[in-house]
Amino acid sequence: MSWLLLSIVAYFLTAIVTVVDKFLLEQRLRNPLVFTLYVGILNSLAFLLWPFDFSFLDFRTTFLAFTAGVTFLAAIFFFYSAVKKGEISRVVAFVGGVSPIFLFGLSHLFLSERLPVFWLASFFLLVLGGLILAFERSGVNFFYSFFASLFFAVTFFCTKMVFTGTTFINGFVWIRAGTVFAAVLIFFFFLLRKFRFGGYVKIPKETLFLFAGNKALGALSFGVLNYAIMLGPVALINALQGTEYVFIFLIVLFFTYFRPDFVRESFTFEKSAQKILGIILVSAGAFVLFFF
Repeated sequence: MSWLLLSIVAYFLTAIVTVVDKFLLEQRLRNPLVFTLYVGILNSLAFLLWPFDFSFLDFRTTFLAFTAGVTFLAAIFFFYSAVKKGEISRVVAFVGGVSPIFLFGLSHLFLSERLPVFWLASFFLLVLGGLILAFERSGVNFFYSFFASLFFAVTFFCTKMVFTGTTFINGFVWIRAGTVFAAVLIFFFFLLRKFRFGGYVKIPKETLFLFAGNKALGALSFGVLNYAIMLGPVALINALQGTEYVFIFLIVLFFTYFRPDFVRESFTFEKSAQKILGIILVSAGAFVLFFF
């Protein structure tokens, strides 16, 4: 069950990255598209791994790798847009609750993944917990969160398919090549259209260091998560994203009371009770995975 521990470690690291992203989007780099393009182009650093394991892929696997890379860029654009407009904890919970539903259907149809009874129970608890955590009457971020969930599901699915046809490092870098290709294409499209990024292109030095360090941590978490996907059932690994919310809840709670200038959220009695219920369900789902 090494994929389980790897998934939880990856989601813990991702929680830290996501909280810092929220800070950057609110106070430093306020344009989600520009933020997405920076992240996409930074994926080119993955090419440094190719000398260790490089081989050409067949057409089908290449197509899947580029699809995974392109949909990942689309997913993070919608995700960053949702995070900028709403509470980070609810956005992550929504994506963690809805994306596994899409992915479960894809995995069932095309990968023939069949989960044991206890794993199905865990999947149900993890998804239900995520949906309860995400519930918000206003629904202001539904559009961005929904499409982030959809594109993340396609990314996870294609990633799993790629790893069935090649080694981990080679497949990982080919997927990142798809992300870089899409980011460069979008960048030159706007450049040719004389699109002006205004003050968002030049990043202050202190912001650049924070952004670069955070994306390095994000690359590590994404690599660990991809390795877990190669080893385990992709639908269940995606459902474990609910654990990321638990980590985000604790991190945001700390900053809300001790550093509200960095990140803060509302913790009324009603919202706190809802979040605690969701956390209990997510924890129960993780417990079932660990011990059954």
